[in-house]
Amino acid sequence: MISTAFTEALADRYRIGRELGHGGMAIVYLADDLKHSRPVAIKVLNPEIAAVIGHARFLREIELAARLNHPHILTLHDSGVADGQLYYVMPYIGGESLRERLERVRQLPFEEALRLAGEIGEALEYAHRQGVIHRDIKPENIMISEGHALVTDFGIAKAVGTAGGPGLTTATTLLGTPAYMSPEQWSGPDAPIDGRSDVYSLACLVYEMLAGQPPFTGPSTESVAHQHLSLEPRLVSALRATVPDRVARELHRGLAKAAADRPGSAVEFVAGLSAAVRESARRGRGGMPRAAVVAGATILIAIAAVVVWRSRHPSPDEGSRNSIAVLPLDDFSGDSEQGYFAAGMTDELITCLAKISSLTVIANSASSTYRHTQKPLARIARELAVRFILEGSVARSSGKVRIDTRLIDASTGRNLWAERYEREGQDVIALQGDVALAVAQQIRASLTPAERASISSPRKVNPEAHELYLKARFSIDPGTRQGAQRGIQLFKQALQLDPDYALAYAGLADDYFFMSGWYLPSHEAMPLARQCSAKALDLDSTLAEALTIRGLVTYFYDWKFNDGLDLLRKAVELNPGSALTRQWYAYTLDAAGRFDAARGEFAQALQLDPVSEQLRWFATWPSYYERHFDQAIGELNRIRAEDPGFWPTYSLLGEAHESLGNLPLALDELRRARDLGGNPWVVAAIARVEAEAGRAAEARRILRGLQAARETTYVQTYALALVQARLGEPDSAFSLLEESFRDRSEDVTMLSVDPRADPLRSDPRFVALMRRVGLP
Repeated sequence: MISTAFTEALADRYRIGRELGHGGMAIVYLADDLKHSRPVAIKVLNPEIAAVIGHARFLREIELAARLNHPHILTLHDSGVADGQLYYVMPYIGGESLRERLERVRQLPFEEALRLAGEIGEALEYAHRQGVIHRDIKPENIMISEGHALVTDFGIAKAVGTAGGPGLTTATTLLGTPAYMSPEQWSGPDAPIDGRSDVYSLACLVYEMLAGQPPFTGPSTESVAHQHLSLEPRLVSALRATVPDRVARELHRGLAKAAADRPGSAVEFVAGLSAAVRESARRGRGGMPRAAVVAGATILIAIAAVVVWRSRHPSPDEGSRNSIAVLPLDDFSGDSEQGYFAAGMTDELITCLAKISSLTVIANSASSTYRHTQKPLARIARELAVRFILEGSVARSSGKVRIDTRLIDASTGRNLWAERYEREGQDVIALQGDVALAVAQQIRASLTPAERASISSPRKVNPEAHELYLKARFSIDPGTRQGAQRGIQLFKQALQLDPDYALAYAGLADDYFFMSGWYLPSHEAMPLARQCSAKALDLDSTLAEALTIRGLVTYFYDWKFNDGLDLLRKAVELNPGSALTRQWYAYTLDAAGRFDAARGEFAQALQLDPVSEQLRWFATWPSYYERHFDQAIGELNRIRAEDPGFWPTYSLLGEAHESLGNLPLALDELRRARDLGGNPWVVAAIARVEAEAGRAAEARRILRGLQAARETTYVQTYALALVQARLGEPDSAFSLLEESFRDRSEDVTMLSVDPRADPLRSDPRFVALMRRVGLP
């Protein structure tokens, strides 16, 4: 972790953002180059490495590396010392490292491996002619951008390797490259090193690209060192039968123990592979398809002959549905109090893109989980099941807003597009539309005229009101009572400045609905949610957020069940890309007993938000309501394994075990839920299970505590009624259910499906209550 002093020392040149990754040698940060208005990557050397190298040696070796200028070498922009820490600056590029590529596919296609080998060989040949030996060729130091190789970190390994002194062994270990180090590198600091050492490392790299593993592996550094110095590797064709034997033998030459027995240069090594591929194609021997061998030969011949940097931009597959995730924008404002603005801009950009029906846009709740991640973009794309990733940063200064955006095709690692936008603060909503339309154009997403108009011509909003709106959304995001109350205040302040701000009314409606049944009685919160959603729809009848709340209030408070479902269905039609709208529609279908339809909507919602623990938790309710308790427990256990801190998972697990009669397990799970922050419902469930276990006195003690808590905290009377039912006191239970009925609690709308109400189901009063609510 870099120090505040380091950040401040570079503040006039670089605005440092999130961590991109780290290893034994350095930590890499995304930064904004203020002078040249471009994103860069800053590598800060670990203190142990820096101590071995020393400032003077580091700057001397970096200066040599900075002179390298080649299409397949990632150039160095800058280097220096700040707050005693050594750093150097490189361009920030999209794509992935060769290590990440190998983790995805293990063995590369033959022609791709040979093409990358040729490009790396050309970069090394150029550097060697300039007198620079890399000394640390490994998959982590090869970036793949737009399908081509870029070699990084020239000069660093030499600085470490020639430092000498007692820190050398530690530094070498920290570099972490034993699988690719030449025999002469293992022979001590005085052993002569020339370009043939890099040829050996390149041969190890090619071997791994073809075989799926380096030529030598072992349980320890010493074991790997011994093999590099003393053992012959297996021919790569023994591990991948389709590699022609002639190619395998030529690769073996690059792995010779003595440097004199290897090809004399990187270009000679590449040329040797080229000749082997060409000969294999001519003779037609080996298991590799002839077309692939010919392709590999053509690639290597072209690379060995000339240096060509080709920028190719193949169109996305028109037959596949476009999908994109917008990662949280990095906040480059330099003010920690401005976090709400970057979060709000990310959310609104996602909302803008989600208006495009031909585009699948991952929900903000899913994308936001990667806010501080160190995962490579390719892995994020796999986890979210998307093809495209949009990332960037936002900064505000002197009344202006600047957004830097980068669009990456995760299927190839290519950086498709990058753009900087700068607008006056009052034009920030229009700016989001400009970005969304540019992204749609780059990935060739089709827009209807109505979608284009909606994105390109947003309603004018008072800038101060918009600022308050973003703050309100940020406040309610944690899902706490204090956050919700703060959000209500901020939404109201926004509406005082702009009384026609439909989104602020929709946000206020959402906030009131959230409070209902948890922190406020339904008869207090629901009418306010209805009023605000109606006002929002009067101002903008196409606002799916407002229509969603209107549908929920209609179903769960007005008890107009068919009307509520119709409104929610229309909300989904208005915004089919909203995971949250589909979640609430599915939840309501659950309440109506339409479990298969609910599962279908949950499945579509999960495509838009595949990592949300809340959505996955909601999606287990159909199994619970259908009394498939074992199935529900299995689904919940999977959620718990991935998100062990989400207390609602333990709560529903406990109630599922309760329904199966596993009372000790039920209590264990419910107590975990309580300890993780569970609300009064969880405490009431513990009382209910205590009663079922025959510990009526303990159940009544808990019940008295809940009754006393009602003086200061909202406690659902429905939860208390279920405890009374388990205590064998149906009169008290129905008295509390009557109170829930008068409060128009949403809980009574679940009576027809809720297993927890089963002890009361045979009582005539239960049937009568269901009829009064309007349930079938």
